[in-house]
Amino acid sequence: MSTKPISPTWCGPSWPRRSPRTSRSRWRATPSPCCDPDRPPSPRASVTRRRRRAAASPLRTPPFPIPRGSASPSGDRRPGAEARDVTEPETPAADDPKTIDQIAAVLGLSRTTVRAVVGGQAERYRIKAETCARVEAYVAEHGVAVNHTARSLKLKRSEAVGLVVPDLANAFFARLTAELEERCSGQRLVLLTASSQEDPDREARAIEGLTARGVDGLVIASCRPADAFRPLRRRGGCAVVMVDRAFPGTPFPAVVGDNEQAARRLTAELLRVGDGRVDFLHASAGLPSIQARLEGFAAAHASAGIGNLAGRLHRIEVDDVAAAARAMAGLITARGRVPEVFMCSSLLVLEGALQAIVAFAGRLPKGVVIGTFDHHPLLDVVPNRILSVRQDERGIAERAFRCLIEQMEGAPALPERHVVPGWLTDHRVEGPAR
Repeated sequence: MSTKPISPTWCGPSWPRRSPRTSRSRWRATPSPCCDPDRPPSPRASVTRRRRRAAASPLRTPPFPIPRGSASPSGDRRPGAEARDVTEPETPAADDPKTIDQIAAVLGLSRTTVRAVVGGQAERYRIKAETCARVEAYVAEHGVAVNHTARSLKLKRSEAVGLVVPDLANAFFARLTAELEERCSGQRLVLLTASSQEDPDREARAIEGLTARGVDGLVIASCRPADAFRPLRRRGGCAVVMVDRAFPGTPFPAVVGDNEQAARRLTAELLRVGDGRVDFLHASAGLPSIQARLEGFAAAHASAGIGNLAGRLHRIEVDDVAAAARAMAGLITARGRVPEVFMCSSLLVLEGALQAIVAFAGRLPKGVVIGTFDHHPLLDVVPNRILSVRQDERGIAERAFRCLIEQMEGAPALPERHVVPGWLTDHRVEGPAR
C-alpha cells in the first residue's frame, strides 16, 4: 500500500476524509505528523487548551507568589486555593442609616411606598396617614441612607452649588461663604468653593470646572465684565447669581451692598474730623464696587464744597497687603509724615497701610483717624478712632440664595440689581451708627 508523501512545509492540522455518515460533532482534527516541533502551536489550539484547563480547574492562580504549603482561609491546600476570597460581607452597624430596602423589610411595606413617604410624595400617591406615621417614626429613629448618585440621575440634579469669590482670606467673602453654606445645609445642598485671586483666566477655569461637575447653581463675585458670561447664559441649565459686583449689562441677577451711599457717609464723617483733608487708598478701580465707593467719596467732597481731589486718591495696583504697604510707604515718604486722616477700600489695604506706618513711626500715632470698608473684631481694640462700613453679609447671602432657589425651581433669571444696605460703625462708640 503506497502512501502519498506530505509536504513538510505545511504544518496545519491533517483532516481525515469525512464520510457522509460521520457526525459533525465527532469530526476532530488530528495533528499532522510532519509538524515542526519548534513551531509554536496555532492560535486555535492554544485557545482550546486554555479553555480545557479553565474547565478542569476553576480555581485561578493568584498574580503574586504564595509560599508553598500555605493554606487558604478555608483550609484548602490545592494549587490556587489561596486566591479564593472567602471573606464574608460586612453587616452594617445597628446605628447606621437604613436603606429603603431595609426600612421596607422591617415595616412590611413595599419599597415604592417607603420611597414615596421619604421623598415627600405620600399625598400624591394617596398613602394612608398611619403608614406615613410608621415610616416617619422609623426614619426619625434610625435615619435613612440616600443613594445620591441614583437620586441625581433620576432628578437630573447634583444637589450642589458652586461659589467663586476673589479671595477667601478677605473677611467679607469669608463671612459670606459661611452664610451661604449655612443656607445650603438647610436645603441639603453641598457648597463647593473656589477662589479666583482676581485672575480672569483662573475664574473662567473655576466656573468651567464647576459647571462640568453639574452643579445646580453658581454664586459668583466676578472680576470679569458682563460679556464674559453671555455663553453661560445661552448654555442655560444652571442657576446663576452675581454678588458684590454688578458689572453693567450683567445677564444674571446681582445682589450688592450699598457701596456708594456707605462711602458717602464714611467720607463725610472723616471730612468733618479731618478738617477737609482725607486720603483714600484704593485698589481694583475697575471693579463696580470700588467704582461706587469712589463715586461716594467724590460726592461727599462735592457736598463739602471741595471739587479738586488731586493728591487725595492713591491707587494700588492690586488688592494686596504688600502692594498697600508700598503705596502707604510712598505717601509717607512724599509728605515726610503719616497722614492724619485716611480711608482704605478694604481690610487688606488697611493691613498693608498699618504695616507701613508701624515701619516708619514704630507705632500707630494717637491722632490718626482711619476709615475702612468691611469689619473685623480687632478694630474694636485699636486705641485710635476707626470708622468702618460693614456690609450686611447675612442679608446679601439670604437674598442671593433666594434668587438661586427661585431659578432652580424654574423661575427665569432676570438681570435685576438687588441692593442690600449696610451700616457705618464708629468703634469708639458702642453700637453701629445706622
